[in-house]
Amino acid sequence: MPVNFREDIMSIKLKKSDLVIASAVTALILAAVLAGLAACQNPVTGIDLDAPKTQGLDTGPTTNGGYRAATLTVPNFRTVPGGYTGPARITYYNYSDTLYVTVTAAGLLEYPPSRTLPTGSIKSITLTDVNKTHLIGRLAQSGAPLIVLNLDTGGDLHFRPAVSGSIPIGTYAEFQLINTVSGALGGAYKQEADLDLMGGMTMSSLWDIIAWTPVGAASGSAFIGTYDGNGKKLLRLQINTPGSASPVGLFSQVGSTGVIKNVGIESGAVVGNNNVGGVAGISAGSITACYNNASVKGSRVSGTGNNVGGVVGTNSGTIFACYNSGTVSGNESSEFTGGVAGISTGNITACYNTGMVAGFEFIGGVAGTAGNITACYNTGTVGDSTVSNKVGGVVGVMTGNITACYNTGTVFVQRGGLAGGVAGSRQSGSMANCYWKGTGTQAIGGASGSTSNSFGAYFSPGSSGEWGTGNGSGSGTYWMSGTTNGAQLPRLWFE
Repeated sequence: MPVNFREDIMSIKLKKSDLVIASAVTALILAAVLAGLAACQNPVTGIDLDAPKTQGLDTGPTTNGGYRAATLTVPNFRTVPGGYTGPARITYYNYSDTLYVTVTAAGLLEYPPSRTLPTGSIKSITLTDVNKTHLIGRLAQSGAPLIVLNLDTGGDLHFRPAVSGSIPIGTYAEFQLINTVSGALGGAYKQEADLDLMGGMTMSSLWDIIAWTPVGAASGSAFIGTYDGNGKKLLRLQINTPGSASPVGLFSQVGSTGVIKNVGIESGAVVGNNNVGGVAGISAGSITACYNNASVKGSRVSGTGNNVGGVVGTNSGTIFACYNSGTVSGNESSEFTGGVAGISTGNITACYNTGMVAGFEFIGGVAGTAGNITACYNTGTVGDSTVSNKVGGVVGVMTGNITACYNTGTVFVQRGGLAGGVAGSRQSGSMANCYWKGTGTQAIGGASGSTSNSFGAYFSPGSSGEWGTGNGSGSGTYWMSGTTNGAQLPRLWFE
């Protein structure tokens, strides 16, 4: 939302010769300089695109010198004077719906009152004099937040000024600016509304399918700033790069100083060759309070090392309070497939998976192979009985400590392979206070004896150590109080 102040204006222009009205309404934004980004020094135009609004407009004189009232549905558009002027075209998801407007020097977007306004969601706006299109990806419905664009006189898009230290992201085009503006990979951003990334749309025409360019992929550089999804949704994320792309995700790669938080991928499909994740292909930074519901697939056809995860493909940083509910899969030669992370040498804490996880080798409900995993669980089906080997309900191969975790998902393994209720096999590390059911009698596949506990009468949060309850503020505070292994399985505090 624009800040500082807001005023609603209804402008009515009447040509005496033909009594035709052009109108524009509501909204005011302050177009200003994006601090710290050299390429965005002179944005001078802002455009607000909001939900349709019904207003009473005067359409003609009456005998007493007044005006006749008519009701028109008007979108909430306004530009700051002094920027782009000329014709523009607003395109909706239904490609047969368009709204032609004129951007005036006064900053108004005018259109004939006889025009029937489309009611669908907005796909893009095209500035026809300069032939520049900016993708929007936003719902146009009553009560929706303003859609705001900052344009210069040539029609180029710029970031808006930071609000409380973070640049607002409210459109597809603004999100993609992080890929193209110099220095933007180190910026701080906050998503202000649900965004439809418009991949895999239901329309039959390929015209409606938009492929997402992972943040950082254009330059091959890691994101080292902060992106706060603000609890808003990202719908229909579409990445289809099966040949050689790596890393692949909403963010291509997150550096050690990078922070991704509160991002929610509600739907979509992510396909890549290696290091494939919903939120990030590779992360050495911090991934916190994020979730993925898109399908994630590694498509490498030979060799090893797909590293496919619902949230992160390859993790050497921290993943905290995240979950995956999408299907995660490799193929007949893929390795390291996990519901949350494909391979992790960092820490995974207070995370869970409910989606199906399949692959060739080293497959886990939470991670394919992992160092430390604490207070995590899986309820999804893990592995494939025809191709999978070293399959665990929580982790495929242990390389660190697994503490206070559980699994209730079915674990499949090929004949002669290794499967465990918690871990498929162990290279190093220890396991403590972990529980499982539905897979043999062993926590670790191939172990000489049981090293943990199947579900029993004394299994409940709050019993010891990392099974403590609380608000996630520190060690031993990860579980929700009052949940048990009876009718309701233990749940994490944020569920």
